[in-house]
Amino acid sequence: TLHHIIMSDMEMNKMNKQLLELYSDIHPILSDAVGKWNDDASHGIRISNPWLLHVSDRYANAAKRVMLIGQEPWGWKGQYSNEKSAEWLMEKYRVFIDHQTTKGEYRPSPIWNLYRNIIEWGRESNTHVISNNIGKLCYVKKNKDGKWEAGTHGFHETVNRLMIPIFRKEIEICQPDIIIFVCGKDYEHKYIREWLGDYEAVGVEGISKEKLAELRFNDSSLHLPKVIRTYHPRYLQMNKNKTNWGKEIYSILEKAIRDL
Repeated sequence: TLHHIIMSDMEMNKMNKQLLELYSDIHPILSDAVGKWNDDASHGIRISNPWLLHVSDRYANAAKRVMLIGQEPWGWKGQYSNEKSAEWLMEKYRVFIDHQTTKGEYRPSPIWNLYRNIIEWGRESNTHVISNNIGKLCYVKKNKDGKWEAGTHGFHETVNRLMIPIFRKEIEICQPDIIIFVCGKDYEHKYIREWLGDYEAVGVEGISKEKLAELRFNDSSLHLPKVIRTYHPRYLQMNKNKTNWGKEIYSILEKAIRDL
């Protein structure tokens, strides 16, 4: 069956087994809330499928691990369907992520440029990276063919709150040595506290806390590693050539990876 083909192709390291178990009841959690929104035509946008992680063997076997967390997964796999299994969504993630390091397959967007930079910075020390998002489901709009598959900004807060326990558990399963939030201070104030609990934001190496901060969480039971929050790479890239602080942030991130 397709299920068995996907499962045999997918690297079933320990982390993937744990993720698959975590995601096994994803549709009962989401189906009603998402279906209600998607059935209402009045708002002209719909909710996507969830961004479910797949751990490469390279990440699972890495000496040090980085979790890079963005805002939301742009138009991820079109309009939500509870017929898309966790295995199918994990496999789509695996293929998409593989493309981000395959020449000729990826588009050079700022966030994926940073993803590839992290791989380079960590190559000598056997450090690898996994990509996640605060919003696990995003909004989608109609594309030119009339299908609900085009990305658009933002995510449905109530639906994504249903994913908070899953988001926390993903961190626990993936055991990163550092988490880098690239979502800017608006997302920090709105979501990071709610998703992971209260913390103190500490300035780093003479750069303003607004631009980059280390987040020191109060709840030790989450066993969070070092956590850094900075702007989205698109914004950083716009400032990289005009100002020194854009370059400075990349230097701080590079040093943080190399020092793991």
